[in-house]
Amino acid sequence: KKKKMAVKAANNLTSLTGDLVDIQSGLKEANSRDLVALQNKVLAEKKNLELSKTLLQNKAALEGLNKKEQAALDNIQGALNGTDGLYGQITKNLEDVVEEEIKVENKWVSLGLLLMV
Repeated sequence: KKKKMAVKAANNLTSLTGDLVDIQSGLKEANSRDLVALQNKVLAEKKNLELSKTLLQNKAALEGLNKKEQAALDNIQGALNGTDGLYGQITKNLEDVVEEEIKVENKWVSLGLLLMV
């Protein structure tokens, strides 16, 4: 069960990465609200990965892990590895995209206000 939770969280994180790539490449439209929702989903998956990591580490300490469980733990640790892991890369990319989208939205608001004058 612990391994299944880890695999599901990793798959969800990979899917969210695909959504971000689609947004960055212009294949999918997103405003800042959509991007914040995506950030929240990524954060939820990070928490799932952290929980899976803790559960697997506890099992390892108590009774050991089989090869698949150890591989899952290794993958989780890699995904959560600071800014170099998958989570860190997604977070940085999302922050950059959100920042740019907010700038664009602010420009449109400013343009709209100028046109009203």
